[in-house]
This record gives sequence, C-alpha cells and structure tokens, in this order.
Amino acid sequence: MAVALAATGCAESVSVGPETGAGVPCLSYYAMCVDRVFHVPRSNPGSCSGQGDGCHARVDDAAGRTIAQGIGGRFKVNAILFTSGSTGDAALDELIMTKNYETAVGMANLFNVPSSLLLTKPLQEPAGVSHLGGALFADTSDADYQTIRTWLGNTDSVRGNLAPAQDTGLCQALLATNPC
Repeated sequence: MAVALAATGCAESVSVGPETGAGVPCLSYYAMCVDRVFHVPRSNPGSCSGQGDGCHARVDDAAGRTIAQGIGGRFKVNAILFTSGSTGDAALDELIMTKNYETAVGMANLFNVPSSLLLTKPLQEPAGVSHLGGALFADTSDADYQTIRTWLGNTDSVRGNLAPAQDTGLCQALLATNPC
C-alpha cells in the first residue's frame, strides 16, 4: 500500500507493507503502540514486566544503568514510563524507552517476522514456543500480537525518532495507517 505524505511536507509516497525483512522497526511506533503490550496486566499470568517486579522487569537508576532485573530470560523491559508517564527527566525517559526498544528488537527476526521470539514465546502452544510465564496471546488474531507483528513487519533504513512528527516518512505513515 502506498501512503502519500503531503501532510508531513513530503511529496513522495512511502510503501508500508508486511515483512519487509530489511532495516529496523520504527522507534516512535514502538514507543506509542508496542511498549505498553509488555506492561498491560493480563489475566494469565499478569504482565511481562509485572509493572516493575515481573519476570521480564528491568529497573534502571537515575543514570540509566540497570540495577535490578527479573529472572525471565534475556527479554527485560522497564515499566516506569508505563506506570508513571515520566521519570521527570526527559533524557532518562528517552534512554529507558530506547533500551526497551533495543531489547524488543533483540528478540525479533526481521527476515521471518512470524518466527520472532517476541511473537512465538507469548503465543499459546502448539503454535508458540514454550514460555514459563504461560500464554499471553491465545492465537495470532490477538490485537497485541498483531500490533507487534505490524511493528516488526514494517522497517526502515534507520530506527527513527521517539517523536512521531520528527520520525522518518515511513514511520509516520505506519502510525497514520495503523493507529494504536
């Protein structure tokens, strides 16, 4: 699908399509749509981050250094921006969100998006991969599963910017066509 970017001052069209297999996922889409998936409480087993004390929780100090983390594998996210909105320090907020983004990208397979651990670990077996925390997605039609898949399947040559208005044309188009 081609999306015109006249509203952003670009006269070009940007193709937004699934499983591009090149580049990196958009940072602003992660911050606006994906990060919350890891913090929203679910009926089973809760949330990934436990909003600070879950298996995949990461706690950072005022300098952004990790000082504590949960026991759940290598996927770790900090919930402070989800629970509080801000640390009160814009630079630290950006560092925390960027670390969350980088952790999530590290669990992705951008050349075969459906096989990404970010999608298969929380998916109900037998379609998913064994996950001690249980299934977070009953199947691939789950809205949060689709949010992550959309994010991973639409990549750009650069990760972009946290501020959507300052992000790349493709990332702006992704947010416009896939609002969260």
